[in-house]
Amino acid sequence: TGSAVIQEMADALLSRGYSVIATAGIIGNAYRESSWNPASVGTGGGGLFGFTAGAISLANLQAAAAASGVEWTNVDFQVGFMAVAQAAKSFVEPGSVPCFRFDRAWLQAQFRRINDPRTENWLTENRMVCAD
Repeated sequence: TGSAVIQEMADALLSRGYSVIATAGIIGNAYRESSWNPASVGTGGGGLFGFTAGAISLANLQAAAAASGVEWTNVDFQVGFMAVAQAAKSFVEPGSVPCFRFDRAWLQAQFRRINDPRTENWLTENRMVCAD
């Protein structure tokens, strides 16, 4: 049922260090993507979070689950797959630009992102401190 999936998602997210607010937002997004159906398959994607393309495609989710010996519809596995993809995004983003430069605006944006208590893993991340 939906409530069992919601509880399983909440437990999986909170155990990975996501804040209550971030957990609520992620669960709300999952409703819009899949109506909390981990076996959802739609236009171009599927799963709880609407895995679509690239590293977070439905095909990659299914392959990773098979390699781990779990069903691709496993809620905890999908939450972990999503969390790893989000964490990797910060490291992959600069490499996806042909000539990436660490300019002032980008560094300031990363500083704000890391120090923002609204981010999903603010409590567990190392935060940057600005010395005046």
